Amino acid sequence: MKYLITLFLFAAVVSTNAQTVDDAIDWNDDIVLTQSLMLSFEDILIESIANDEPADSIATAYIDYVTFIDVAIEVYEAEEAFDSQDIFRKALLELLYVFKAVAENEYVELIDIYLTPVEELTDVDFERWDDLLAIIDEKEIAANDAFLDAQEKFADQYGFSLGD
Repeated sequence: MKYLITLFLFAAVVSTNAQTVDDAIDWNDDIVLTQSLMLSFEDILIESIANDEPADSIATAYIDYVTFIDVAIEVYEAEEAFDSQDIFRKALLELLYVFKAVAENEYVELIDIYLTPVEELTDVDFERWDDLLAIIDEKEIAANDAFLDAQEKFADQYGFSLGD
């Protein structure tokens, strides 16, 4: 009898934690929305630099970008795992942490160079600018690739197409 009760309780716990395909699709959509919003904030920062906006506009774009990343990290760190594997939430957090590190290091240096008066710039500054752009691309592309791999595994696990 104890065996049957234990089996019943185990089945009840498993069924309350079981996720449907629709739940998985909604979870995917939520995480992708977070990623998309982060990339939109980054685009605004890049555009503010590319459009030669005033320093305060660049600073505002930078602060908005970093603040969004910080809030997203806080939210997803506090979020319960979707399932026992928790691969997709962890992949998003890894993505967010990489982008945060890039923002706090490479983007800060890039902005510093950008805000340096033209007459004070040296060849080293121009070379460093190009190096920073390459570093940003390398880190962010690698992080995005890892995120997309996790997304594909998550979709496969729950049997839905990412085109849905």
